[in-house]
Amino acid sequence: MDLIGKILGGRYEIIEKIGTGGMAIVYKAKCHMLNRFVAIKVLRQEFINDPEIVNKFSVESQAAASLTHPNIVSIEYVEGETLKEYIRKHGALQWTDAAGFSLQIASALEAAHKNNIVHRDIKSHNIMVTKEGTVKVTDFGIARAATSSTLVAGGATIGSVHYMSPEQARGGYVDEKSDIYSLGVVIYEMLTGRVPFDADLPVSVALMHIDQEPQPITELNPSVPHRFEEIVSKLMSKEQINRYQNVTSLIQDLRELINSNDEDKNISIVLVDKNTNGKSTRTAKKKQKKERKKEDSNAVIAAVITSLFIVIIGAFVAYGLIVGWSVPEVSVPSLENMTQEQAKEALKQVKLKIRVNQDGEYSDEVEKGYVLSQEPKANDIVKAKTYVNVVLSNGKKEVTVPDVVNKAIRNAELEIKNAELECVTIDQESETVPEGVVISQTPSSGATVQAGSQVQVYVSKKKQLDTVKVPDVEGMTLSQAKRELESKKLKVGETVRQDSDQPLDTVIRQAPSAGDETEENTAVTLVLSNGKHSSTATATPSPSNRPTASPTSAPVTKNKNLTFNLPQDDREYVQVRITANGREIYNKRHATKERFFEIVVSGSKESEIKVYYDNQLVNTKTITFD
Repeated sequence: MDLIGKILGGRYEIIEKIGTGGMAIVYKAKCHMLNRFVAIKVLRQEFINDPEIVNKFSVESQAAASLTHPNIVSIEYVEGETLKEYIRKHGALQWTDAAGFSLQIASALEAAHKNNIVHRDIKSHNIMVTKEGTVKVTDFGIARAATSSTLVAGGATIGSVHYMSPEQARGGYVDEKSDIYSLGVVIYEMLTGRVPFDADLPVSVALMHIDQEPQPITELNPSVPHRFEEIVSKLMSKEQINRYQNVTSLIQDLRELINSNDEDKNISIVLVDKNTNGKSTRTAKKKQKKERKKEDSNAVIAAVITSLFIVIIGAFVAYGLIVGWSVPEVSVPSLENMTQEQAKEALKQVKLKIRVNQDGEYSDEVEKGYVLSQEPKANDIVKAKTYVNVVLSNGKKEVTVPDVVNKAIRNAELEIKNAELECVTIDQESETVPEGVVISQTPSSGATVQAGSQVQVYVSKKKQLDTVKVPDVEGMTLSQAKRELESKKLKVGETVRQDSDQPLDTVIRQAPSAGDETEENTAVTLVLSNGKHSSTATATPSPSNRPTASPTSAPVTKNKNLTFNLPQDDREYVQVRITANGREIYNKRHATKERFFEIVVSGSKESEIKVYYDNQLVNTKTITFD
């Protein structure tokens, strides 16, 4: 359909055709309302009956037209030449010029991406360089409407094979990072004067994008700073996740690169061309500037020729897809429970590659060194030569058992939990270790066990004594009372003599009283009759194998120094209470940092000493005063 000379919408007069693409034809037109030249893009005839493409073309065109940015071509007609032609005329650009152009292109992409528009066809053919040196990106938004059917029907490819990202070459998911890859190719071309991958067949170029690395930029152009080369390498990473995640980050690095060069502007450098016998390249630059002015008039024609060249290449690629040049698809095998070498060989059989996660993961089910997981999954359909990421098992995790002996149980439980182990507590009666403190543990400290294993800790518990009912021993002799009390698991405690009408050595009172309930081993105080009338009660020695002193003689009192250790757990203070033969002789609060204390105990015979910490019995001992 020839539109030249026609007026569209009663406003736009079609002047000439200035470019063609896979989906549309671009015309130069004059707007009679605003009296200016504009560019009009018309959908190809073969697509006008496809509602899906027409709808997408309309939506994307409106979205692209909504973009307002100094580095994006609007509807106005732009005079200049494509970046492709600029590179063909001048060869590799000065790295500073390339950095400036790159920053402008990146700014245009940033504006588009923030409006959720992905270009999908970034290449030097779609970038215009004006006479003033301003860079403008063209053809926004149209590539999104392309489908596999458009490639065959139109006979042209959307997106040049020399600039397409690996995911585009594989037919995978395309997003903003695909534009970032293509921009990396364009910058590579500006710095070296050539695209990074080239071959006789377009499909061969596509495969190079997938699995080959380009020749380093500094080998082709040593004047390029290594920092700039690193930026381009990051842009052209095979995996999307390893590239710049957004254009804003790229812009920041480019600005830092340019600013670092500005700091060195006071240094004058003259480059000498070895082919000019030592003459300065300034003359050559002047000549290039004159040639550039001559060629400006041919910019539009050059753009048309370039577009036709792209169409021819696109048709060639489409034909290749029809006759079987496309990358074959394969089913991913299951690598479960294979070693790394076995997995590599299994993937090789179906023309896939392996990428191993070096960190691995712990597993209770999969043996160490065997495949724990894979991505893509087993039976997924992917393109040949795709990488399959595998994670190897590190086996069951092993940890070291901590030392928790002599620690409070709550602290011991926390340490064991932090060591990724399970604490199992077992109560154990003890008269020497304070209640709630770990007596021993299994396994012992320092042992190596699997994470999640059990650690048994034996925790001190106050000995629980049975309660008994105190018998009535009043009226009994001392020896009878002793036998009766011992039969009930009680014992004779302090004895006191008192005048009474009862026979000599007869029990006239007792404490605890008959019928009271008390713990086993409790000492019962007895009052014995002196057989004479007196109101004075005197202490007498407990029964023993030694001769009993005369009722009228006073017992001999002696002193003993006793030392007691204070508990060393998480308590800051402890209330200490001590009894002698059931009678409280000491009650005081101590700071545990004192570690021990001493007391003096007085008596004339045996005394049963009981020590209580915070009302918990922790020690019982019998002392004699002989």
